Amino acid sequence: MFGKLHKTIGTLMLSALATMASAQVATPYKIDFSTVKSATDFIDSEWTTLDMSEKTGKTWGPGSCYTDNGSINDIVTAKDYNAAYNDYLISPAIKLEAGKTYEVKTLTALLSGLDMELTLEIGTSNVDASSFKTIAKLTPEEKGYNAEAVKTSEVTVDADGNYYLAILAKGESKGASARAHAFSFSIEEKAGGGSTSEDAVALPYTADFQTAVDGWSVITKETTGGNSWAYEPDYGFYDKSTSKFYADVKLKSGNAGEDYYVSPAFQLEAGKTYTAKTLAAFNNTKGALELSLAIGTSRTDASTYNTVKKLSPFTDTYSESNTEETAITVEKSGLYHFAFVGKTVDADKSTVAHLFSFSIAEGTPTAIQTITGSARQSDTIYNLSGQKVTKATKGIYIINGKKVMK
Repeated sequence: MFGKLHKTIGTLMLSALATMASAQVATPYKIDFSTVKSATDFIDSEWTTLDMSEKTGKTWGPGSCYTDNGSINDIVTAKDYNAAYNDYLISPAIKLEAGKTYEVKTLTALLSGLDMELTLEIGTSNVDASSFKTIAKLTPEEKGYNAEAVKTSEVTVDADGNYYLAILAKGESKGASARAHAFSFSIEEKAGGGSTSEDAVALPYTADFQTAVDGWSVITKETTGGNSWAYEPDYGFYDKSTSKFYADVKLKSGNAGEDYYVSPAFQLEAGKTYTAKTLAAFNNTKGALELSLAIGTSRTDASTYNTVKKLSPFTDTYSESNTEETAITVEKSGLYHFAFVGKTVDADKSTVAHLFSFSIAEGTPTAIQTITGSARQSDTIYNLSGQKVTKATKGIYIINGKKVMK
């Protein structure tokens, strides 16, 4: 009886103290969770937890995981048979500077079932889940501890300040059997990671999503399921005519928000015309998803993005002839990101969006769609050479992306 009561008190103490404001740490910062062997060690580490499950009470805490040489201490999620996982393991406040690029390295595992996903999150509060945004989907080891299974993710912020990094364990149903393990975490400034024109990826640029591509990241506003854009090497788009699967980056419908698949930064010059080429597909035509191309100035803030074009993904049969071309101009020279934006528009969760390629180069395609660095312009007029004009006289012009005879 006393032992059971003591255990309960210890759990309550860990939960209460975990919500206290943590001390600020500077980069580089790292922690080996194998050194955390008790609730006291966990509190001393300045890491906290945030249990956002429908029924709280089971969350991250000190534990262990098997290895080939025995077991290793770590931080692990407690099995929760009463609610779907929605649990944040949150770092101390980390001082980050605007414009710098930081590398975050995580070592995790996911055992006893695959009904959970792990993501890396960034936020401004360790007690407010709404402050967090997804940085990347993690790729935890499925066979226990593996020192080689380190995941590297990149982080940038738009303002100097204190930020929290979190590993979010999220399940899709009650009674999930999976257990997530965290072994280590580190963050440091990436060499040459300042946000200058030298950091921009050179044009022309092409990304083939049928192989794993570096430099792309995720912004998600979803609130259910933990699903977002992710590389799928084995079971991507299914071609009905050849019964072949194509590797790709894909997104399932069903999220209660928008999911952004964000490109590296490109240096674009005001007044020049750039052509973006995209190749995308849906696995069916039920219309549960909308897919668009957007342009913005932040890798982490969706509010900086404007829609360039609503895309028209093909279905059923893979063909590169379905590539869509879009022209973009910006009013202000600077660094810009492009994003594929997937948005669920009805309750049908069967639609999957598939991305095969993206490219950007200077030049003018047949049809022009114009976007500015802040907001789209109405009645923007170009001649057939791609030059902006103030007034259309006689001839053929491109007005708001359409050819018009005057």
